Amino acid sequence: MDVRRTPDPADERMMTTDSMAEDRQTERRWSMDASDVLSLLAGVFYLVIGIIAFINLGFDDFPAEATTLVAGLEHTHIWAIVSVVLGLLFLGAAGSWGRGLTTFAGALSLVIGIVVVAARDEFDPVLATNDAYGWVAIAIGAVVLLAAIAVPTVEHHRRDRMVGRRHDRAIHA
Repeated sequence: MDVRRTPDPADERMMTTDSMAEDRQTERRWSMDASDVLSLLAGVFYLVIGIIAFINLGFDDFPAEATTLVAGLEHTHIWAIVSVVLGLLFLGAAGSWGRGLTTFAGALSLVIGIVVVAARDEFDPVLATNDAYGWVAIAIGAVVLLAAIAVPTVEHHRRDRMVGRRHDRAIHA
């Protein structure tokens, strides 16, 4: 069965012209807020101190009771891992769309800080740290969490529209 469509006169006019109009629109959107910046700074801080703690402690006796002092915060291997994971989480939150991950990372840091301050004496020697680690985690978590919940997002939109003529003789029927 051979089905043929009758050409529309409007299609014929478009096909037989020497040039065609081209209309292209581009839209760029990005949003930025204080929670992204604070999450980025917290991520860099935690990641750097975690990596420095790993370098100072070495990987010979993992996990060991040995501690190292980095930026006034006492670290064991386990706390170095916690710092690196928190750093990566905050960095991922800084680049994510929306505030869900930023809120989660801030809340997690806040909870970790509260647990360290409240129960540090109950920790196993492998988890040994000082109160300063807990207070820093509380401060970072509270500030990032507050920014993620309360600070408005600033969005920027940019629309570009290009209208031009393009010559295309290969379309002719």
